[in-house]
Amino acid sequence: MGQGRVISQAYEILLNNFQAPVSAVGTIVFKVCDECERQHARVTEATRYSVNGSSVRLEEFRIALLQTTDRDSKAVTVLYHLESNTVESIDASI
Repeated sequence: MGQGRVISQAYEILLNNFQAPVSAVGTIVFKVCDECERQHARVTEATRYSVNGSSVRLEEFRIALLQTTDRDSKAVTVLYHLESNTVESIDASI
């Protein structure tokens, strides 16, 4: 068998280190740890959003994040496609 290659990478990010996109085509800003540098990643109209496993529109996703308290213990999982340099999906576990 041939050697596999990594095409996507997942990040689990606490909500206090995550800034959701404002529009369907834009960027997210995040830090993988409190002491880490801020990173940016592109979202597109193809980026999928979910809250606790249920698919939602971006607007619903943003509202759910804004209503979340205890941002130090709640997280999002960002699935990032390396070749296209874009975010495939963001799932909030709140």
